Amino acid sequence: MAFWTDPKYEPIKTFQFRLYIGDAENEWFWAKQVTLPSFEVNEAQYQLVNHKFKYPGMVTWNDVNITVVETGTAASSILSLLKRAGYTCPGACGQGLSKSGFYSGKTFRIEQLYDDGATRQAWDLSNWFIKGARFGEMNYENDDFVNVEMTIGYDCATLSAGARM
Repeated sequence: MAFWTDPKYEPIKTFQFRLYIGDAENEWFWAKQVTLPSFEVNEAQYQLVNHKFKYPGMVTWNDVNITVVETGTAASSILSLLKRAGYTCPGACGQGLSKSGFYSGKTFRIEQLYDDGATRQAWDLSNWFIKGARFGEMNYENDDFVNVEMTIGYDCATLSAGARM
């Protein structure tokens, strides 16, 4: 039976999500888009006479990409996270480039929501770090919002169910 004819099934909608970086009070309400975690398993092949056998190898988690609307605080929030992680400008701006491990123990969570805002399921990224950021572009030809794009690397992701599941 298809899910759209059975009322006990409710598909997850792409626009119902929350993003937390750091702690539960630090919700990024200005997040416009986020890719969910994904992984790939490489394979090894072994040949025995005229036969090839495939075996699963290591799991590699793909980056998570975030697009946020610049509200006047998005770029400064990203730079603040980067600075608290120990990255500073070399020379006159700071004390050199270092990595102090700020992210360990800090939450990066993507919550998928029910219609009423309750958490349906949540993705938590382990050992995450900012891999890159683009702070948008300016253009006289349109009146779009400035979008800030950020790439997050991580070691693995866990999925937990909300209270109703």
